[in-house]
Amino acid sequence: MLLRQRIFVIAILVAACCAVFSGQAMASQQTLIVKKITELGTNVFLTDGSEWKVPNPDDWDVAYNWLPGHPVRLLEGNKIMLNLKTGERINVKLAKSKEAASQAPSNAPVVLSHPALSAPISSQQGGGAPDALTEKRLEKLESGLESLENKLDILLQRMQQLENRLPQQ
Repeated sequence: MLLRQRIFVIAILVAACCAVFSGQAMASQQTLIVKKITELGTNVFLTDGSEWKVPNPDDWDVAYNWLPGHPVRLLEGNKIMLNLKTGERINVKLAKSKEAASQAPSNAPVVLSHPALSAPISSQQGGGAPDALTEKRLEKLESGLESLENKLDILLQRMQQLENRLPQQ
């Protein structure tokens, strides 16, 4: 009877230790979102501003099929990127950290690939600065437009790849 109690206590302690350590490991893993994939899967940009290179050519096709908005997680000391939507893993190297991306000068010119939106009519008429709500709406519209543009770029690249693979007649 005493032996059973000791085994039971040891089992509970082992389970508690596993729960504590796995909880700490999971807390350090942060879910990130794919912003865009470029150069046929060789670069992955995340919404936190970080840029990741995919050094293994076998992983390029895998990363190329990922879409903006897919959730990812970095594993094994930021050497593996796991797509939580598809379950696919790729080897990655950090090209630009989110800190380096956020340290860009604030007065640096921003180049947009789509025409810049004009200021809202309400701010033009009143002559004052636009309110925070209008600015948030404008930012949301711009980010949605950029997301759509990224998706269209990916689809265009895929169509070009398919055209190149078709036999010439």
